[in-house]
Amino acid sequence: MESNYLCPHCRGYLNIGDMMIFKVKQPSGKIGLIILHTDIENYNVQYNGAYKPTEGQKSEFYCPLCGKSLEDKAHKDLARIVMRSADGKDSAIIFSKIYGEHATYQVVGEDILSFGEQAKRYYLDPDWFKS
Repeated sequence: MESNYLCPHCRGYLNIGDMMIFKVKQPSGKIGLIILHTDIENYNVQYNGAYKPTEGQKSEFYCPLCGKSLEDKAHKDLARIVMRSADGKDSAIIFSKIYGEHATYQVVGEDILSFGEQAKRYYLDPDWFKS
């Protein structure tokens, strides 16, 4: 059994197989869907060609099921979702909302695992990850 990814608000499933689907909104107001890979270290992104984000652009991420913002409470440039492992344990997955920025974190209890080339950008105060 594989891990599942959930909205922290409605607890709805965000993934189908190894892909996660999000509603996103660009600063211009343009709205679309974006697909991210469930492999934390895979930064391939799929989107409709009419929605294409630009490098360095921050988009707002929303649950496609309940519509609530996935913005991390402690940092406006990051989104937070829940990963439920095959054995039923939940951990937080926190990732950058900036297109092209590779920064992802997995918070499991008191442990924080970081992934991506820009992960050190946000790894200044680990206490805010645990909120």
